[in-house]
Amino acid sequence: MLPLTRLRRLDVLTEQGQTGQLSAASGLVAIDDYLHVIADDELTMATFRYSEPSRPGQLQRLLPGRLPVEKAARKRQKPDWEALLPVPASPAQPHGALLAFGSGSTEERMQAALLELDASGALTGVVSTYSLRPFYSAASRKLEELNVEAVFLKAGRIHFVSRGNRIHPISCVIACEFAAWLAWLFDASKPLPALTLTSLTLPSLNDVVASVSDAVALTNGWLATAIAEATDDRYQDGPCVGAALAQFDERHRLIGWWPLAEPVKIEGLAFVSGKSGPELLLVNDPDDARIAAELFSVRLPV
Repeated sequence: MLPLTRLRRLDVLTEQGQTGQLSAASGLVAIDDYLHVIADDELTMATFRYSEPSRPGQLQRLLPGRLPVEKAARKRQKPDWEALLPVPASPAQPHGALLAFGSGSTEERMQAALLELDASGALTGVVSTYSLRPFYSAASRKLEELNVEAVFLKAGRIHFVSRGNRIHPISCVIACEFAAWLAWLFDASKPLPALTLTSLTLPSLNDVVASVSDAVALTNGWLATAIAEATDDRYQDGPCVGAALAQFDERHRLIGWWPLAEPVKIEGLAFVSGKSGPELLLVNDPDDARIAAELFSVRLPV
């Protein structure tokens, strides 16, 4: 089993200028010294400095308004940001951008937010939002239940990973040509690209089938975090009984499996350049607003 090293709490400076905390961390992108983190029950995103672990994160608003404090009401209204994708530079975004994705598990969770980056990898403050309803509706026709947890780019294609649960335990990869998908996102009058669907086979952890919770492309294939959450549907959370790292090849076949030593609900991963080579960072969702999410590191055996 792979041990986790705790690096820091995800404390943030709130919009009111007070110190608060990010709790439900659900996606992570590392660009140079910046760590961009989304949370599934917030209308903001947080940015941290990797080299300054005691410095609180800075918030960037993604959507207007306020969410209820009460747990059930907040769950109904939250955007459920579950995946964060770095987008390559283009004439419109010369230094690249980030795309945050809702899970698509309810009508309220079918949107994306595009955040522009500057030359250093920091956010510029320019945010645009888009509806993903037509795309998620097309993807839903191919699945029992859609619940997007990870998005990554590979070989010119965008890959959406929809996680399973105990009733529908199969995680799936939905993929299409990225340039055509991005053209549709910016102009909904354009046609959606053709979608392909591939089912994933993952082991069980403590008698619960694991599901992908985030992913990042590798030179050959891709790496994912996987969690075993004891829940029977895509809406209700359940206790996390195990977590692992999973490696897939180009055809989405499982070729590596490393359980973590603690049943931490890991929902985001990213590589950074460490002193002795690439270092894998992870963030978690404690499923409790009173508990701060944390940043972890883990060393892969290969």
